[in-house]
Amino acid sequence: YSKMADLGWLGLMIPAEYDGSDGDWVNMVTFYEEAGRALLQTPHFTTVVLGGQSILAFGTEEQKRSFLPGVAKGELILTVALTEPDAGSNLALLTTSAVPRGDKYLINGTKLFISNAHIADYIITVTRTDGDGITLFLVNRDAEGLTCLPLDSLSGEKLNEVVFDKVTVPKENMLGEFNNGRDIAKIVDKAKIMTCAEIVGQTQEALDMAVEYSKQRMQFGRLIGSFQALQHKMANMAMLVDEARLLVYYVAWMNSQGLSCPKEEAMMRLAAIEASKYVIGEAIQIHGAIGIMKEHDLGLFLRRSRAASLNLG
Repeated sequence: YSKMADLGWLGLMIPAEYDGSDGDWVNMVTFYEEAGRALLQTPHFTTVVLGGQSILAFGTEEQKRSFLPGVAKGELILTVALTEPDAGSNLALLTTSAVPRGDKYLINGTKLFISNAHIADYIITVTRTDGDGITLFLVNRDAEGLTCLPLDSLSGEKLNEVVFDKVTVPKENMLGEFNNGRDIAKIVDKAKIMTCAEIVGQTQEALDMAVEYSKQRMQFGRLIGSFQALQHKMANMAMLVDEARLLVYYVAWMNSQGLSCPKEEAMMRLAAIEASKYVIGEAIQIHGAIGIMKEHDLGLFLRRSRAASLNLG
């Protein structure tokens, strides 16, 4: 992770004034497409995309200068705790509460499926305040009363249940204004662009693996890549990958231009998932029996694809 910081990957989308590289959404999806090819497992997504963009959107100038340089240098790991057992990510149903106690707040509740919470320095926690209000807090992972329980996941993602039992947070750790944190849903929604870019990288890698295998595997006295039926499969796979990629980059460009694009974002999510389901499934078919072995990389791509489809709704 520190090497990624040295290469400038953690400063993407962080302004230069906070030691970032002034990148935009297109720069970031370029990185995430390659990350998808490698099935990269780091806290980059929760720290730079979710955490960094949340601090940029809601934080005071003092908070930005305190946290963002640490993010860009790889010295700070962040995550966002939104999802709850009985609410999912629906803000209207959240029950984790923050109650004022003098110049501090007392947080109680349970968050579920929180990525990298076990290694985060700070957990940006979405709480219900003053009835129907939503307020964000930067909670130190080592705070008394906070516990993280690692969960087993289908795709190897580092997910946790996070329990807040009378966790005390100072008022200055409030991120944004009191009762004014509902726009966190927009940050989480925009972050799905990176998930889709990652999926494009995964599907491209699965296609490349299938094409390469078809040039090596002999069956019935000839290379299987010479059979027209498999050529048709791979042509369809290539079209779906390119369709998803074009939508991802188009949506990233629209966001970089500050354009509203909810329709295009919905199209992008569907195209990415449909591509991954078909392409990875067909890549396994082309590989035959070896494709369904746990030891083969395609199984990892399949599991990550299924997890992503749930994350994207």
